[in-house]
Amino acid sequence: MTNRSTKPEFEPYQLQEQFDPGGFIEQRIRKIDEKFAQLNDRTHQDGTYSPSYLGQSNSKKLYDLLRQEKPGVVIETGVCNGLSTATILKALQDNQKGKLYSVDLPRTTESRSRSAVIPAGEKPGWAVPDDLKARWEFRKGNTIYRTPEILEELTREGQDIDIFLHDSEHSFEAMMIEFSLAWKHLVPGGFLLADNVNFSPAFDLFAEGKGLQKYSLGEMGLLRKST
Repeated sequence: MTNRSTKPEFEPYQLQEQFDPGGFIEQRIRKIDEKFAQLNDRTHQDGTYSPSYLGQSNSKKLYDLLRQEKPGVVIETGVCNGLSTATILKALQDNQKGKLYSVDLPRTTESRSRSAVIPAGEKPGWAVPDDLKARWEFRKGNTIYRTPEILEELTREGQDIDIFLHDSEHSFEAMMIEFSLAWKHLVPGGFLLADNVNFSPAFDLFAEGKGLQKYSLGEMGLLRKST
């Protein structure tokens, strides 16, 4: 879940147009919230479980970006319960174009974690509607190892990526590895997005190392590759 205040050096990214997902994002949030409310009522744990999703405003901006740019290939690291995944897939369906590759190794409520978990017995992305899954390929595993596999496959097929979204492990090492991998495979004009960019200096240092303007898309960080 994003909890950062956008720093002054982040310039808000201006979307040219807004689109209407028809209440889809609110429905997904309600589905996840209801599931976790039932879970917390049933378990009576000292601390409550949290799904830690992208949030309504950020999800809407993500949807608008994908509708505007009409990407062919999107990669997302970090699925958890599936709000961002569902949002991306809804945009791809509405565009009638594109495919999403997702990687995640989520914690469940059976672990000691209370945040960014999925209910025991559920699969990553359980909140994604079945009718959106045709454009989705999910890989379970550590993003540092599984993401390069996807990129190698895409390279063999002569494809690059249009949009990359990081929302998995927010350690400095993991973020820098993902950013570096994604940047090499982004098309000119492609986008690198990251949630929770305040969790480590990785996003700032990566942008500075490339001489890039840092943008904010809602509370997410955004970098755009030059055309």
